[in-house]
Amino acid sequence: MIKRFRSFVKHIFELRDSPHSIALGIAIGIFVGLTPTVGMQMVISTIVATFCNANRVAAISMVYITNPFTIIPVYSFIYYFGCFITSTTPKGIMSVLHQINAQESLIGKFSIVVSQGWSIQGPLWIGSVLIGILCAFPAYILVKRMVVRYREHAHRVAEVRIHGTSGL
Repeated sequence: MIKRFRSFVKHIFELRDSPHSIALGIAIGIFVGLTPTVGMQMVISTIVATFCNANRVAAISMVYITNPFTIIPVYSFIYYFGCFITSTTPKGIMSVLHQINAQESLIGKFSIVVSQGWSIQGPLWIGSVLIGILCAFPAYILVKRMVVRYREHAHRVAEVRIHGTSGL
């Protein structure tokens, strides 16, 4: 599991793009991945990344922060956070999330979300936008710094390999 994560991070850091573009793609993917747009997140993140001149691969890869294993805890937290912010009494979000997760078709998922109206969608959207912003901004800063440092380190290692230790 850790090897896969390291491989994923290395792949992202080695994308042929600027640190800014990669970090912006990550931030866009995180933001979109936290919105209740299940089934459309890849398309939305690709479109937004294209218009923002961000790395599309980085953006698409991050929408998977909400997947069949994480969707219920992530959206539950976001919903309750949205209820707290809007001073709304929480409804039966858990049963709705289970219904959405069990639904295979995009139209089925969408119809469940639409049928819930403002009582669930309002706090969910407000919570997701706020949590998305709170996660995307620090992710951009952190990833940009990490990509720069990774590339500087890789350059130094390459220099040592080419010139030996006396070249430094």
